[in-house]
Formats: sequence, C-alpha cells, structure tokens
Amino acid sequence: MKNGSIKNTEFSVSDECTTQERDIISRYWELDNTVFVNKPSIIAKEFNFKTYQIPAIAAKHAIMKLYFDCKSCHNEDVIEVKSQVAYLRNIKKKHNCKSCEEEIKVNERIRRERIQKLRYETELKHKELLTEEINKTLEKGIINESWKLLDNEQFNFLLKICMINNRNKIFSQVFNDDFNRGWQITNSLEKLNLVYIERKRDKSVKDFHFSEELLPILQNNHLNYEPTVENEKRFEWDRLSMRLKKNYSTNEFDPLYSGIATFKEDVVLKAYTKHVYSVWPKENGNIWISITPIEDIVTVTNEPIENEPRHIQEIIKSMFKNPLN
Repeated sequence: MKNGSIKNTEFSVSDECTTQERDIISRYWELDNTVFVNKPSIIAKEFNFKTYQIPAIAAKHAIMKLYFDCKSCHNEDVIEVKSQVAYLRNIKKKHNCKSCEEEIKVNERIRRERIQKLRYETELKHKELLTEEINKTLEKGIINESWKLLDNEQFNFLLKICMINNRNKIFSQVFNDDFNRGWQITNSLEKLNLVYIERKRDKSVKDFHFSEELLPILQNNHLNYEPTVENEKRFEWDRLSMRLKKNYSTNEFDPLYSGIATFKEDVVLKAYTKHVYSVWPKENGNIWISITPIEDIVTVTNEPIENEPRHIQEIIKSMFKNPLN
C-alpha cells in the first residue's frame, strides 16, 4: 500500500462483555473487504435492542486498530477507532504519524505567526509612508500660503471643517447643507494642499487630515467667520419651532403626537436659562410647539406670563400671534 494508507488491522474485544454483547460486536464489525456487512438497525432488530444501543455496546467493549506507514516520515503508527463511521472515515485516507502531525501543527503555527508579523510590519510601513505623504502634502499648502487664494466661502468652509476635524461630524454638520457644493469646495482645497483626503479601497472617505499649523493661521486671518454655535450671532427671538403630528393609533400606550424631525443645525437649550414655551392647535389635530429663550429679559422659572413685567407680557403675546415667523 502507499505510504499513509492503512496496511493492516487488529481487532480486540474486552473480556468483560457478555456472550450476547460479544455476538453483537462480532456482527457489528463483520467486514467484506472494507464494507460492513451489517447495519446497526439490522443488528438491533435481531437482538431486540434500540438502534443507538448497538454502536454504544461496540464502542464500550471493542477496539479496531488501523496500522499505517506515515506519509511524511514513513514510520509505522496506529489509529484506534471504535465505530463503523470512524473506520470508514480513516480506512482510505493517508495519515501522518503523531510526531509528524505535531510537527506540522508547530510549523503551521510558525507560518501563521510569520504571516501575521509580516502583515503587521507591512501595515506599519504603510502607515509611516502615508503619514510622510500627508505631512509633505500639507506642508506645501503652508509653505505656499494657499489659504490666501481662497474666496470668503472657501475660507470659511475650510476653517469650519478644520475646527471640527472629525470625519463623521464634517459630513453631518457641513456636507449635510449642500453635499455637491461641499465637495466642489473640498476638491479645490485638496488641489491647494490645504486638506488631505485619506480614502479606503472602495474610494470612500476614511478621514480628513489637516496640518497642525493650519488652524491657528486660519483663526488669525478669519474672514468674519465665527465657527462655534456658542459664538454665532443670535437673533433676538431665536427659538426652536416645529410641528407635532397627531398620532391616531388606538393603542392607549402610544403617544398622542409622534414623528421624526431633522434639524439642519445644532439646537442648544442652555441650562438654567429662562425659556418661553407655547403650543398652538393646527389642522388635522396637529399642534405647533415653540420654545424661545428670554434669558436677557426675565429671571423667574416657569411661571404664568402675567407674572412678568407689563412690557415683557406684551412682547411675548405679540410673538404668540404669529408663531411661524
């Protein structure tokens, strides 16, 4: 036989089994060449047993040893099987001895470790080269003072994304207003080496990179741009206003009004700041809600309008007459 394939077998039965168990085992392991003569279900009917009991009896009291020459080192070794299934699984396979099998496992582990180390070193080298490329690219923008070539819109756009400096927030807070225009400006900034766009294999944006020197320069030369929500110029009666849609569900646990709202800008309700809240009934059972800060006028918390000075009452009531303005 070829190296690795079974060249001899040896069958043994325990002395502790009964005469009936010995007969069952003999029938179970009866072979015609390499084909089993009897199925466990046939033996079970003959001896009035459950089918699953037959392999269990054979496994408990008998062992079939399969001798083979190792396909790697050619030394003889043995495999022990206790079932027809295990026998059929191994009889035609080529095998390695235990020593060679262990050596193969060790070599495979070493191979995987080398691949992992190589992958890590490759990724590290790639990151180093990428960082070098990013720094060189952005340095050109600083040396050439490319920001001086920007118009007011481009300058303000650059200042904003540079201050945010976070991929997800840049997309949600800047590109959300006008996606196409945002990319037009970004492409111009990239050509001027003021931003480096790191991309994934599918060409989607992985991250935006800026020179560490750029933000202080932009802040010192900003063109009437106040980047943060806190510093934006507030209108006198800036407020949160929105329509709440009536929920006609008959389930008593559902809310009276529900829906989804999308805000184009951040909404900040400052802690300990006085707000006027008001609700108007609208068509189809909907309502309109408005929340307006009046921190510069009043100092009390959640009291009727009539408690305010007369001039403040008039201002607020005037606002109520036209909630959509």
